[in-house]
Amino acid sequence: MSFIASVLAAIMLLILCACFPSSMVNERVRQSAIILAEQGDYPAVSDRSDASVLDNFTDATMLMECMSTKISDLSTILTNPKFRYSDTSVGSLLQYTENETEEPTSYYSRYWMGFRTVLRPALTFLSYQEILLYNAIILFSLFALVIISITKRVNSCAAITFAISIILVRPHIICNSLQFSNCFLIAFIAMLLVPKLIGNRASWFLFFWELGIVTMFFDFYTTPLITFA
Repeated sequence: MSFIASVLAAIMLLILCACFPSSMVNERVRQSAIILAEQGDYPAVSDRSDASVLDNFTDATMLMECMSTKISDLSTILTNPKFRYSDTSVGSLLQYTENETEEPTSYYSRYWMGFRTVLRPALTFLSYQEILLYNAIILFSLFALVIISITKRVNSCAAITFAISIILVRPHIICNSLQFSNCFLIAFIAMLLVPKLIGNRASWFLFFWELGIVTMFFDFYTTPLITFA
């Protein structure tokens, strides 16, 4: 039953997000595309090292998929049309926002692209840059809550070790990329929920199984045919 419920929930959430007004979403994406085009696919920030390179290539794809999703055409929800007009992903996004009547050049049919269930509604009210700001606030807030939780339920040494491990992967870079932050947000939320399962081992399997499903749904990790296998 949980398998069927997960599939139905995934489809319904995607259809629901497609109901948000396209005119408002498209305008936000157009504004964001101009800024992303100035940065390029893989801009280096902070200390300019390889570990400080953002993934605008994937973020541009995410914005493009949000813009192409339309309730009037269910195929845009289930097949995920892709538009590739130039050598760069951000260049293709910019061109698509200027002429969205073009036919898809290919399809991302192997991904659920569940991030649209959050990103598309957010684009109704916020620009890409504003979404990144709130993304950073949420990520660091969850990070702090996890540290507090570990301190209370394990000990301060474990909490400090965990904090150092996250700091070393540069959270300030993670929160500046929608692609990078997906899995960290899901993991932090899961870590806050895990203590509630203590004493109820029967629910552990279902929890981590669903956690894997959610991760694959929101990130570029799967194909709809085998997501729940």
